[in-house]
Amino acid sequence: IDLRRPTWSNVKHAAQWESTLATYAFPVLGRMPVNEITSNDILTVLTPIWLTKAETARRVRQRIETVLDWTVAKGWRTDNPASRAITRVLPRQSGKVTHHTALHYSLVPEALDRIRESGCDPTPRLAFEFLVLTASR
Repeated sequence: IDLRRPTWSNVKHAAQWESTLATYAFPVLGRMPVNEITSNDILTVLTPIWLTKAETARRVRQRIETVLDWTVAKGWRTDNPASRAITRVLPRQSGKVTHHTALHYSLVPEALDRIRESGCDPTPRLAFEFLVLTASR
């Protein structure tokens, strides 16, 4: 992570790397010598979240793969058990995204009034109002 940190456009990206690895990978892989990590260990990390948190699971797999590619480059491993091939044994992710239902245009004035009266911080409130009033995406 420290090696790649200077190439990332913002600190949030590094934080996401650290957070997802700490949450999902480290509990299983954290204390293992890198040369002892197997495909089964990677499956142990990914299986619980593969269908329920599909995008997170894909990112965790990619991040583990990147870390293990680094260990290959350092000569500590000769293969990468987190390679994309591991996804072939996991169930197919649906790829379906469920979007929130759109607010009917007749309810927009009432929604804006409620947001204005909410007492939330003015910056996100005004940004949201700008978004609604300009119909930008």
